[in-house]
Amino acid sequence: MVANVKFRSTNSHFQNQLKKDSETINSSSKVIVPADKTRNFYQVEKQQYKKFLTENITKTYKKSDESITIEINKELKDISSKLGRADNIEVMPKQQAYVTIKDHKESFPNKTPCTLINPQRVT
Repeated sequence: MVANVKFRSTNSHFQNQLKKDSETINSSSKVIVPADKTRNFYQVEKQQYKKFLTENITKTYKKSDESITIEINKELKDISSKLGRADNIEVMPKQQAYVTIKDHKESFPNKTPCTLINPQRVT
């Protein structure tokens, strides 16, 4: 039964377009940034993306040492062990913040407003 299986090559327009798009994305030197409230994606130069990220981070946050993260994790460990839940609590992971572009604003083509997404932030 298995010996009788034969494969044939198919030529799908969708798969060909998907392959072209994938190759274009992989060969691009630009960063692909998602939009804030729409399904659009924008290609941005690396330097421009770093500028967006730095501006939005420094607008909200202040630079600090790595020691503060270590202190927070130690305090978390102490509190969880006092409560008897030390095995259920994980250390605060390091995750990179990123920006999304607000393309629904009136000033979008001239000025590029961004939203900072910070996965570290606890609400």
